[in-house]
Amino acid sequence: DAPPGSRRPLPGTHRGGIANRLHHFPRLNGRVEPGRACRLVGSSGDSDECVNRSTQPLRVLIIGGSGFLSGTLARVAASHGHTVTVITRGHRPVPTGVEAITLDRHNSAEFARRMAGLGVTWDVVVDAIPYEPEDAMQDVEVFSGRTGRLVFVSTDFVYDPHRRKTPQCEQDAVYATDGYGGRKREAELILENTAPATI
Repeated sequence: DAPPGSRRPLPGTHRGGIANRLHHFPRLNGRVEPGRACRLVGSSGDSDECVNRSTQPLRVLIIGGSGFLSGTLARVAASHGHTVTVITRGHRPVPTGVEAITLDRHNSAEFARRMAGLGVTWDVVVDAIPYEPEDAMQDVEVFSGRTGRLVFVSTDFVYDPHRRKTPQCEQDAVYATDGYGGRKREAELILENTAPATI
């Protein structure tokens, strides 16, 4: 995830590939449930014991679904037999085989009302278009109790560009405090302090 007109994250960085972070989602009977720390798949040299290896189809919700990243996630998940729903403003086509809900997340009251009205519990909710701290708060408020795993797509722009390393580990990271990266970092902190989430 990168701001328009910017370069893509550097290959090999934790955020350019898959984040190397601990979060709170174990596997329970083949399903992912909140409750203890779990490392994301792809973390170099570390166990992926908490990864959901269930062959059961999952119910997946993607906020986004028509962009490069979110559309790819939707298409691949559907091709693996999962039931995929995307939330989109309806400006671009969505991948074949997914259900689309036309809705603008920035209409907060309507977003919350529609999600509650569906009466659905999702196995995975992926927020592929979070840009502001308010987006993270919305995820917490709307999907608390409605998903087994919240995935928040962030960026390596959260690291201070003048002190970022390649690869960059979390233990000695210096974070951006303003602009696009600073706002994304604020959103991460909301999730780290209030909700089980995979960033």
